[in-house]
Amino acid sequence: MKKFFLLLLFLLVAWFAWNLIHRSTPPSDTQIREMSFNVNTFRSEAGNGSRYLVASLLQMHQPQVVCLQEVVLQSGGLGLEEFAQTNGYPYNRLHEEYIPGKRVGIAILSRFPVLRDTVFRIGLEREERYAQAVVLDVEGREVTVLNTHFSNRDFWAVEGVLQALQQEYLSENLRTLQARSVINFLDCGWATDRLLLAGDLNTLPFSRAWRSLRSRLRGTAGWRDLLQPTYKVEYQVHIDYIFTSNSLTKLEYRILPTGASDHNPLLVTLGLVIQPDD
Repeated sequence: MKKFFLLLLFLLVAWFAWNLIHRSTPPSDTQIREMSFNVNTFRSEAGNGSRYLVASLLQMHQPQVVCLQEVVLQSGGLGLEEFAQTNGYPYNRLHEEYIPGKRVGIAILSRFPVLRDTVFRIGLEREERYAQAVVLDVEGREVTVLNTHFSNRDFWAVEGVLQALQQEYLSENLRTLQARSVINFLDCGWATDRLLLAGDLNTLPFSRAWRSLRSRLRGTAGWRDLLQPTYKVEYQVHIDYIFTSNSLTKLEYRILPTGASDHNPLLVTLGLVIQPDD
């Protein structure tokens, strides 16, 4: 247990030092406003119909790219494609998947044209989870957007807080395997250099899965942001993230309070770093 707390202290100090070193913002002439939101099948604390609350958030903040998790098509009601187009997103991609007990999906909505898209499996066959990727034409530049929803199935099997922390920070679990699947996808050559990864990752800051992704990408949340919860029901914890490649720089990061879901959405403004070949 002493080793665990020393490791946690080391990670906190390293994170603080890294933020001090990387405060300067590279130049950019193009910006992307992106939202990531687990909409909990369009339910809310006020009951069904929270798609209207979600639509209000989109109209208020005007993100150009939206990554949704736990999306479900409304039987006999408004479908996702109609919902997207009604709210000003002519380009949208939905992938449905089955989580034990309910059928949900992940979706990307965009105001930028989609040049190509794909879906790939993450993790093990015993837990069917997927990630989706699109390449967008952002004012003549190609930007890859990845959207995913990691599993928390094995998290509920542990007993006690200490066992849960040990699993997240020291052990192999479904989220570490899923993070590795994402990294393998990054290595396959499909994605572009300008890339952002968004989603409900169901893992804590500085966890083993988080560190795995941070070895290849950089986070957009500052250390104060990581102390604010994005999941607000059973546990007040930060489990939703947006990561980027070095060719995208964070200009603004916000966690938006809302009653539209058991999660709060992330809203990030990113700048496309000017490269010499641009």
